[in-house]
Amino acid sequence: MRRREVLGSLSGAGALFGLPAASAQGKAPPLPDAALAERDPERYWARVRDEQFLLPGWRAFLNTGSLGVAPR
Repeated sequence: MRRREVLGSLSGAGALFGLPAASAQGKAPPLPDAALAERDPERYWARVRDEQFLLPGWRAFLNTGSLGVAPR
């Protein structure tokens, strides 16, 4: 085996075995209380935006047809 083949197979194996560990750590934060949505929908959706997504409060991201906003 050549050096490039060995390095390529090692990096592929590392990515394969590292994938389950990465997905196990990525737990989504809990949603705000559903009762808040009925009482104050604006505050509920503001909390969803702040707690669930990596989007600054000053920015509106409207192009969700491609990548969308990254979840936390």
